[in-house]
Amino acid sequence: MREIHPFRTTHLVQRYSSGTGSINPYGDMNKQINNDIAQKLVSELVSPDYMGAAEYEWGAYPKCLEKMFEHELVVEEYDGFDIPIYIVAADISFAKLCIHFLYNDTEPVNDYGGYNEVSKNDYGSFKQTVLGQNRLNTIGWLSLEGHYAWFTDKDIAKTFKQLLTPDEWKEIAKVIEKEPECQE
Repeated sequence: MREIHPFRTTHLVQRYSSGTGSINPYGDMNKQINNDIAQKLVSELVSPDYMGAAEYEWGAYPKCLEKMFEHELVVEEYDGFDIPIYIVAADISFAKLCIHFLYNDTEPVNDYGGYNEVSKNDYGSFKQTVLGQNRLNTIGWLSLEGHYAWFTDKDIAKTFKQLLTPDEWKEIAKVIEKEPECQE
């Protein structure tokens, strides 16, 4: 049984946009990953959005990924919302509970599309995405304290899980190390 309350896992939720394959040296959370190969692969898949709060910049991102790497993760499709989501977690039922908590506690605060702050500096991006109102091109979210992620795309969720699975990661790393570098 988990010792952490669902509310605590929704306080710091990192938004993801589609990966760019490059790492911005100023503010890109992927640069905190201390393995160059992992950094490259993750940055090709997802790009963490700038969240504008110091709590996101104190090493919580790489610590969360390391914690997920230590557990046997699964990917499960979940259709509990208007759109399907794909959860990557060791404990799917706990992740579902937390994601519902995040969604249900997100309420409009004005007539201009603003939402309350359930997750620090996120302002309802998941609820906006479910309702078709997202203007941020968000494709996924990562609970920095709950060690689970969820995505709107099945293939991205599966690849994210592969990058955080030790046996699969070793195979990916071997292939990359064997690839010849391009000569210019």
